[in-house]
Amino acid sequence: MATTYTTSTTLTELIPEIVAETILILQANAGILNTLTIKNTAGEPGLTCDFPTYTQIASSSVETPGENTANTNVVAIETNDHQATITEKVLVARISDLTKYTTGDIITAGSQLFGSALQAKLEDDVVNLFSGFSQKIAGAGTSLTEAHIWDAIRQIKQSNGNVGNLVGVISAKQYWGEKGIRKIIVDADADSGNLGEALKALGFVSNGFGIDWFISNEINEDVGSGGDAAGAIYQRGAIGLHTKNIFKIEIARGSTAAEARYTSLICVGEWGVIEVNDGWGVYALTDVS
Repeated sequence: MATTYTTSTTLTELIPEIVAETILILQANAGILNTLTIKNTAGEPGLTCDFPTYTQIASSSVETPGENTANTNVVAIETNDHQATITEKVLVARISDLTKYTTGDIITAGSQLFGSALQAKLEDDVVNLFSGFSQKIAGAGTSLTEAHIWDAIRQIKQSNGNVGNLVGVISAKQYWGEKGIRKIIVDADADSGNLGEALKALGFVSNGFGIDWFISNEINEDVGSGGDAAGAIYQRGAIGLHTKNIFKIEIARGSTAAEARYTSLICVGEWGVIEVNDGWGVYALTDVS
């Protein structure tokens, strides 16, 4: 028999379970979360967090002085600070007093909906940083090619990035579209098997060209109304996430108290994202029209 939830007290008892279930969902479907440098400052004062990087020292700065001879060159270790500032991401859901749920319904449905929405917003914040990478491949009106992928890898390597730890975060059309990764892989390997045949059998390959691929629905596929999608290839850690609470929730009765006859679930995520190492990322704006 279904239970009617009409009081704040009853919903309050469910909040810890909803939060726990939502966090599990976010962890299980982490997606591009696993590509970020994450700093959690929960319980600490302040809204900003530094992600420092250090200017690389060239081989030319390393000397071979003669015996009993001091170095003539002294290098400075330069620190570049990149600050991510916490902002609130808020989602409000209303539970009517007339709506009948089981406890499991509220926990399951709420957790899935909240987890999905927060993950989408976090992805949206991250992919909006891609155009800020100063290194680029392809461009508006240009279809993605294998040469572009190799060029992205080259640029990251020349910026002292780790080419064994790369990810590509692209849109659905940039992956499965006629002008995307799918076409490149199948055309390159359909005869010889390997990657092309695996893609045709599974519909997806997690790694190609030494890059782990992630698909984000938050990537704009019509940049400037030109039919171009705004993805990126980068080394893990090129983007930083500063968080205090990925997800928290509280309840409140409607704005006119009991007269409103509903209870609001106010879901809040607290985080900020920042580009940490510009040289480790490449903006991939490609034609998908």
